[in-house]
Amino acid sequence: MKIFSVSQIRKADEYTIAHEPIASLDLMERATKACCDRILKKISSNKSVCVFCGMGNNGGDGLAISRMLKAEGRKVSIYIIKHSEKGSADFEANLKRLHECGIAEKEIAAEKDIPYINPDTVIIDAMLGSGLNKPISGLIEKVVSNLNGSKTDKISIDIPTGLFADDNRGNELSKVFQANETLTFQFPKFSFLMPSSGKKAGIFHVLNIGLHQDFIDSEPTNFYFTTEEDIAPIIKKRERFDHKGTYGHVQIVAGSHGKIGAAVLASKASLRAGCGLVTTHIPNCGYRILQSTVAEVMVTTDKEENFISEFMIQPKTDAVGIGPGLGTQKETAKALIEFLSENKLPLVLDADALNILSETDNWSLVPENTILTPHPGEFARMAGSWNSDEEMIGKARDFALKHKVVLILKGAYSAVCLPNGEIHFNSSGTPAMATAGSGDVLTGILTSFLAQDYHPFDAAKIATFVHGKAGERAAALRDEASVIAGDIIEEIKLNFIKL
Repeated sequence: MKIFSVSQIRKADEYTIAHEPIASLDLMERATKACCDRILKKISSNKSVCVFCGMGNNGGDGLAISRMLKAEGRKVSIYIIKHSEKGSADFEANLKRLHECGIAEKEIAAEKDIPYINPDTVIIDAMLGSGLNKPISGLIEKVVSNLNGSKTDKISIDIPTGLFADDNRGNELSKVFQANETLTFQFPKFSFLMPSSGKKAGIFHVLNIGLHQDFIDSEPTNFYFTTEEDIAPIIKKRERFDHKGTYGHVQIVAGSHGKIGAAVLASKASLRAGCGLVTTHIPNCGYRILQSTVAEVMVTTDKEENFISEFMIQPKTDAVGIGPGLGTQKETAKALIEFLSENKLPLVLDADALNILSETDNWSLVPENTILTPHPGEFARMAGSWNSDEEMIGKARDFALKHKVVLILKGAYSAVCLPNGEIHFNSSGTPAMATAGSGDVLTGILTSFLAQDYHPFDAAKIATFVHGKAGERAAALRDEASVIAGDIIEEIKLNFIKL
């Protein structure tokens, strides 16, 4: 799924209106019908709804939603914030339709007009839309501040009031409406995917409102949101006469004294993700642990007892994953640099492998299309600090471009940064995955897909999505607080893909 800027979304609307053709007001009706359907499914029939509308097109959306909810017999109160002398054309048209249906609204012209909201009431925010480019102030700010203090469910239409769609570096996020859920149109907003601004949107749902597919297909962008529909076409189907050699031989190099579990997790995850063979190289202290916990893995041990000092890559290896629990001892660092100087195999570098390279600044040794998997702390050591989420993402994109690597910046919507300048944000996952070893599992899955002869670009997108889906299933079986990394491995599946 493509991610477009505000100006591109506006062009998509205009193209649809001109080429479908459809009137602007009717396109709004289609969008608000999609919102209404979602709201009706979410909110029980005995719940009251309070809709707060601005006087632009976002307010017009709110008025149309109110009319539709009323038609379904729902209890709806409508408030229009008088922040302007006159509304937009579509707002005024929807206000007329509301009155024609015999539905009355109330006005908020001053702070004293802001109503008390019962905690059982659902608030719908349709005050300001995605065209905003300066922090909110005046009456709108007072209304938002008041509503944010209400302990009730809050739903934003298209975007939370006060949030900028593209870049919030000039915004005051403390003033933004705090939604529990956002119903957005056709495309996710870039700001929903950033850690700071994304919190304001809560859980967001992208509603298809039928914008013209020709425009969507032809309009260029470097930003994408990876969904199951994007992954399904690139998953390879298994054939009857395939064998373990068909699916590749993974080599994992991981572990140090006290961190052999990282090698266990990466190794087991590789197998669960479908590769045919896994050989794991670990310090001698981990031999019994790995052999007894993952019977299917072949094991080689280092001459050192507690850390790795040489990389023993097996013949006929198809992909290598290095880093989980590795440690940064000088002997390990030397062995990694020597390996990189000669390696030609598809490669995943994680955790301490990245820390070693950050300390030695040997990024020039990393082969093109190698997959790097830093969390933000590791990435700060790789590329330096930043002052905003947008700057962090920009640095990740620049790093992938400069070093011709695939960089997966891990987070709520992990950003898969490709060396061609594209960024693919992952749609799957859950806070349950914020647990020790989750990244080791991802390393194993990634290396497995590389060994199965997926292009690194595809391997990165598929593995990140599969990893997130496994986390979602683990959380559904347990709860978000009790999931551990081993649970994620047990839920690695590809049968959710519609082949």
